[in-house]
Amino acid sequence: MGEVSQEIKRVRAQMEENEDLAILMRGLRGQNLRDTQFADDNIKLRLVEVDESSEFLPLVYEPSSISAYWGKRPRAVATRVVQLLSVAGGFLSRLAWDVINKKVKENEVARAIELREIVTSLGPAYVKLGQALSIRPDILSPAAMVELQKLCDKVPSFPDDVAMALINEELGQPWQNIYSELSSSPIAAASLGQVYKGRLKENGDLVAVKVQRPFVLETVTVDLFIIRNLGLALRKFPQIAIDVVGIG
Repeated sequence: MGEVSQEIKRVRAQMEENEDLAILMRGLRGQNLRDTQFADDNIKLRLVEVDESSEFLPLVYEPSSISAYWGKRPRAVATRVVQLLSVAGGFLSRLAWDVINKKVKENEVARAIELREIVTSLGPAYVKLGQALSIRPDILSPAAMVELQKLCDKVPSFPDDVAMALINEELGQPWQNIYSELSSSPIAAASLGQVYKGRLKENGDLVAVKVQRPFVLETVTVDLFIIRNLGLALRKFPQIAIDVVGIG
């Protein structure tokens, strides 16, 4: 056992001498994580607003149904594509500048942090895609992988008056008829929605009241529609190793 322990220590020492491996090891040990990084008020969640329609959005991931729904709404799809390009455009231009000026390694950490913030602002679909990419050393550098491993979809909450109106609408009556009390602000917020603490009038039980963020379902499905179509287009180029459809 002593010889095995010594061998493990020797291998660890060698890994620490390699900068890229050292970064990955710190990430795997959780040394790159701090709770304060998971609720950034500077991150603005970007969603797509869709007019009410008699045709309901599919609630189950079925590519043909989602394609049929969004195929009839090219303006909304175009709006989301413009959002994506406006958010990522600056990052891509700076990344191209790094490549041209051979400063990729020098600016690697800064670009990785920027990428994580962009992915978070784009919402749940891209957070999940980023998390999938964070374990792909064949696609990303160690620094980028570690930053994407920090991905969490916690974002600033949406207005409480909007949340209360949604609760009333869902209940079909004022929330005061169901709850004796409801926290004035959320106790947790994420890209999908936020949670309030309530107490039931009927028996006094404390409950968590979850409120879905407006237009988040529409945004997630249009993102899946865009990602899938992009992935199918990229499959025509075998020299591109990444399978976006498979990752998503």
